[in-house]
Amino acid sequence: MQGCVVSSVAEGYDAFLLDKLIRNSQKDILYIVSDGVSLEHTAELLAFLNPKLEILKFPAWDTVPYDRVSPNVNIVAQRVETLSALASVPNPKNPRVIIASVGAVLQKLPPVKIFLNSVRQVRVGGKLGFGEFLHYAAINGYNRVEQVFEPGEYAVRGDII
Repeated sequence: MQGCVVSSVAEGYDAFLLDKLIRNSQKDILYIVSDGVSLEHTAELLAFLNPKLEILKFPAWDTVPYDRVSPNVNIVAQRVETLSALASVPNPKNPRVIIASVGAVLQKLPPVKIFLNSVRQVRVGGKLGFGEFLHYAAINGYNRVEQVFEPGEYAVRGDII
């Protein structure tokens, strides 16, 4: 299936249609919804229908450009996670569904190389240079705090990050 465009699908049926399409696809599918509520609803239903499917959610910013208020950290984390997954694994073994809102698709994105140069894998039991990680966190926009509450924050207690 190449270049398939589907529109005007009844609300609620879209997840069933996506499930059928992805099972017959060799490539990722981008599904654009009207807003953040539809994005969450479709992703939740699709995850129920196909628990093994990788679903990447790409929400729109919750602020306007040049606003004094920063975007919600959970939205920033979700967008960075999705863009990093797409940049670091452009041709996955199993196709994925990317669900994005109209607002998210219309917004300008940074170059792919930014995400490729910023991804670090940290594993339990793996080696991690303490100073190297603190430098990485600082240049990639993580906030050092006393106590971590949100994505994008880290705390240092002696030799523990």
